This record gives sequence, structure tokens and C-alpha cells, in this order.
Amino acid sequence: AAGGEHLKKALPVLEEALLDGDPSVQALAAAGLAGVGKEADAAAPALARALEKSADPIVRRNCAIALGQIGERGGEVAALALAAALKPRSVRGAARR
Repeated sequence: AAGGEHLKKALPVLEEALLDGDPSVQALAAAGLAGVGKEADAAAPALARALEKSADPIVRRNCAIALGQIGERGGEVAALALAAALKPRSVRGAARR
């Protein structure tokens, strides 16, 4: 692995930061995961959740970019998350009931 031990330690921290209440923290975490690329594939579900749930356009953009950088698994997860994220919030809420 290109990042070795440092990368192994950083990935869970970045993934957890996606859950932070501050959109700027979430956006930076997603950008960091995008920079990691394919080695961040385990974070694809967390990125997808943040993409779908966040109202912040920068968070959503960074999550979409990160999912694209992850590769095949990220692409599959991204397609579903993007479809859900593009639905109006009222439709998403009704679909969950």
C-alpha cells in the first residue's frame, strides 16, 4: 500500500469525520478520502450515506468525487447514492414511511 501504516490509521478517522455535525469537517474528510483513491474502498458506504443525507452542496460534491476515485465499488455505491440524493427531500421522506 502506498500510504502504509499512516494510511491505515487515517482511513477510520476520515470515515468517522463524515459523521461530524460540521459540514466543513465532512467536506474535508470526503476530500481526504478522494485523495486516497482505491485504498479507501471500505469507506464507500459511509461516503454514500453522507452524500445522500447531507444538505451541504460541498459535502455532496466531495463525496461524489471520492466515490468516483475509489473505483468500481465506489461507482456502484455512488450510482445508488446519487439517485437517492437527487430525489427531492419530500420524496425521500415519503419513500421511507
